[in-house]
Amino acid sequence: MITIPTTLVLGAGASHPYGFPIGSALVQQILNPTDQDRLQLQELGITDATIQEFIKELRTAEPPSIDFFLEHRPEFVDIGRLRIGQQLIKCEIADKLNSYDPPLHWYRYFIDKITTYPENILENKVKIVTFNYDRSFETYLYQTLKSRHGREMIDAIESLQINHVHGKLADLPWESGTSTKRDYSQNCSIEDLKNSAEGLKIIFEVDGGSPEFLAAKDTIARSERVYFLGFGYHAESLQRLGFPLSQFTSSKIYGSTLGFYGSEITAINKRIGVHPEVSPYSALEFLRSCKDQLDS
Repeated sequence: MITIPTTLVLGAGASHPYGFPIGSALVQQILNPTDQDRLQLQELGITDATIQEFIKELRTAEPPSIDFFLEHRPEFVDIGRLRIGQQLIKCEIADKLNSYDPPLHWYRYFIDKITTYPENILENKVKIVTFNYDRSFETYLYQTLKSRHGREMIDAIESLQINHVHGKLADLPWESGTSTKRDYSQNCSIEDLKNSAEGLKIIFEVDGGSPEFLAAKDTIARSERVYFLGFGYHAESLQRLGFPLSQFTSSKIYGSTLGFYGSEITAINKRIGVHPEVSPYSALEFLRSCKDQLDS
């Protein structure tokens, strides 16, 4: 059980163990649409000439991410958003969420922490801010809690206040609200693709004043502990969350930095504004290294 006000901030690396691509890997997938992908795009009004031009320019640009490319080539935002949707929807395989190798399966570690005392699950003081479009985290929570307890535990999931600051691939059928809903599934009609893509906000389309980011900043400001998992620590993303923090803050900041090196970690420290405790681990290894704090 997590009893100290805590926020987990999720980046693309947090979803990567569950089959979702990150950075250049997503770019490579977007560069190779299947015949079915092309047909869907054409049915949504994207001409073959536009598809070819988009692929040519994206391949030549060799961007670090698709968002980086679309920020500088806004004429391709419509097709780019659809291609992101197509590729991420292909990764939505519910059965796989419960079958990943233990060394990477941080979703299970998290759910074990918040269900130490199942009868008190709503008393956990943890919130989620995610930069990811995918819905794998909440889908895992929903199906695993349901199997463990024999009933839907939607109130427990809603208590986490999962905030997708850049939007997501539609609401799930069990989620509250009136927006378009879609199952966690690879099956995707033309209308499903259109609605899912419309729910995605490319990085340059939002700012720190959006309702989602304002809520995220408030969540972090109220937290005594903040954990970054699989995060890229881009300066603009951190600024939108209210960083750098004042040196007088009482919040403790922790972050996984797998794949980062000396000078990069120094830059991360400056962007955060207080000296965070960072560890070169995967999300699961990192959370285990913070066991004592999470058990408080």
